[in-house]
Amino acid sequence: MSRKRPARLTGLAPICFGVAASLLVIALAGRPAVFPDTDDYLEHGRNTAMAVAYALRLEPRPEPPADPEELADARLEARESHLGIAARTPWYGVWLYVWQKLGTLWLMAAAQAAVAAALVWRLWRALAPSAPAWTAFAVQGAAAASTLPFFAGFAMPDVFAGFAALSAALLLADWGELAGLERLWLWALLAYSVTLHASNALLAALLALMGAVAAWLSRRTGAIRPAGVMAVAAAVACGIAALSLSMAAVKWTTGDEAGRPPFLQARLLADGPGRRYLREACARGVRYVLCAYRGLPLDDAEQILWSDDPGLGVYEQLDLDGRAAMQRDDVRFAAGTLAYDPAGVALAALRNWGETLVMPYVEEPLRSPHYYLTNAYWRDTHLPGLIEAMGGCGRDRLGCEPRFGRRASGWLHGAVFVLALGVLGWRLRRPDLRRLFRGERDILAARTAMLLGLVCAAAVLNALICGALSGPFPRYQARIAWIVVAAAAAALAGGLTHKPPPRPPSPA
Repeated sequence: MSRKRPARLTGLAPICFGVAASLLVIALAGRPAVFPDTDDYLEHGRNTAMAVAYALRLEPRPEPPADPEELADARLEARESHLGIAARTPWYGVWLYVWQKLGTLWLMAAAQAAVAAALVWRLWRALAPSAPAWTAFAVQGAAAASTLPFFAGFAMPDVFAGFAALSAALLLADWGELAGLERLWLWALLAYSVTLHASNALLAALLALMGAVAAWLSRRTGAIRPAGVMAVAAAVACGIAALSLSMAAVKWTTGDEAGRPPFLQARLLADGPGRRYLREACARGVRYVLCAYRGLPLDDAEQILWSDDPGLGVYEQLDLDGRAAMQRDDVRFAAGTLAYDPAGVALAALRNWGETLVMPYVEEPLRSPHYYLTNAYWRDTHLPGLIEAMGGCGRDRLGCEPRFGRRASGWLHGAVFVLALGVLGWRLRRPDLRRLFRGERDILAARTAMLLGLVCAAAVLNALICGALSGPFPRYQARIAWIVVAAAAAALAGGLTHKPPPRPPSPA
């Protein structure tokens, strides 16, 4: 008992330092940030929390509107919300709702920074087991110099993509060194992260597949434990089941199908193959909602989905029945486009992948809140309340402008990311890993190589998944770039202090 307590305290200090460093960066840059989707997440979270409170009789269920017109308006609003709930699951909404209910977005930022700091500390322990304690603080500082603080302070589930990748990598590569409670919280974090976005589920599943291949290849040395692979696979399965359950609950309780905006159609149209297929399919008499809009430019996914300009947008222009019909077309349209022009779809996906890979900088969390405070639509949503709860922005609503911009992020975070890649390259050339690649048995080196490989693979796979399915936006790669920086810093500490295993005595 006396040995465990100092270890816990030793871990607590760098974790607290990491949280403080992230919050300091957020404060220096401005404040925690919101996004248009934050409003939907918060609404879904509130509705879920209230549904539970009503079911447990913690809150009295409100009487339905007596006026037929008010009842119809409420039904219309609920159905509109359900059309997008599959893309913005209530699982993150509950997280967001609880933290902002207890305090402000600063409390949410502290909670997300704490999860990140705990993961970074466990990564340091895995990659630098012989390093002095002060290097744990240095690794936390390196993480704070990355994109991490901006996504810890972002009222969106993006930071959980990094959480999913790191927790999966640690379970796969360091299973034998994890204590029971460590395995439990990493498993729970991975399962929860999977519920927040389909891209997290796909990323974790691909990492589990890589882990399974690595476990089979290293079956003689036992460097990769099959139990870790099974744990990750189970977490992914449980997360997907919970995600499916939340979607089914909408149908059970309201009669509405939980829908998802037609992201695939928008992406394929914007990339080009979808536009060519649309013209050909509509000419053949194939019926798509999009056929009525084939004369529009259809070359920008965001405009196709969300523009209120009838000369540019489609989805936002439709009534609820039209939106539901376009959602039902999504997979059929994607399959038709792929069959029509597989090479064009593949080339567009590769192009989007490449563009996403080179976007390790912050953009969306640095947007001015002035727009949400003054826009005719957004000023009547939850967003102004979230923003001004952290402090007023002045009469002109310009007092909350970020003090750090995209250009500065491009230079700083781009340089930090490139430096991290250089450190990882250096680490791979250290004697212990070179001996491993020559076929010598070193379980510690094997775990190090596996962990670093999984982290780098997560960054590459994330760019492929998000770039191909959603498009090249800085937010998708910047949200996970910090795990590469943290891994590089921990690998640097481990490479400088690595102690090679003792060689067996030579025979007499």
